Amino acid sequence: MPGRRVGIRDLKSKLSECVREVKRGSTIVVTKRGKGVARLVPEAHSIEERIAALRDSGLLLWSGRRLRRSQPVARRRGKPAVSDAIEREASRRFVDDWHHAKRGERFRERHLAFESWDSLARVLTGKRMELLRYVRRHKVASVRALAKALGRDYSNVHADVQALAAAGLLDVASGGIQADYDAIETKIAV
Repeated sequence: MPGRRVGIRDLKSKLSECVREVKRGSTIVVTKRGKGVARLVPEAHSIEERIAALRDSGLLLWSGRRLRRSQPVARRRGKPAVSDAIEREASRRFVDDWHHAKRGERFRERHLAFESWDSLARVLTGKRMELLRYVRRHKVASVRALAKALGRDYSNVHADVQALAAAGLLDVASGGIQADYDAIETKIAV
């Protein structure tokens, strides 16, 4: 049942009347320049009322037969997802670190995970790796000093330092710029 058609201008002036009509169960099609742009339908509370409203508005074609419960469409098959592998690895490291702590051993380990190869490649460019190596081997007081030592433009070095710090690969503090690790190991699930 398509319902009564009302232009936008008429709807503005007769809104209360239209709402009362919809409340009684009618459907009103709102038009702009003769074309339907919206539909006012009664509020449906039960699933049966909602299905009936969809059927009456022409948005649902249904025979009325009882619907069967369906199985989920997507299932994970084959190898586990990369996120599962990262989670298992983090759990293993946590247990190992717990045992080290129980034995009274001191350790400091930091692990970073990137969601994809592309995100890792966006952060670790060739110039940024050069910057990391330099910071690891030398004491760097400022971005300006780092840019001068590398022979690069200050704004580019500043952007690289910000990106590496945001990724957790550089520590930028009042004491300077530091990279407190010996190696970057990459594990990529195929």
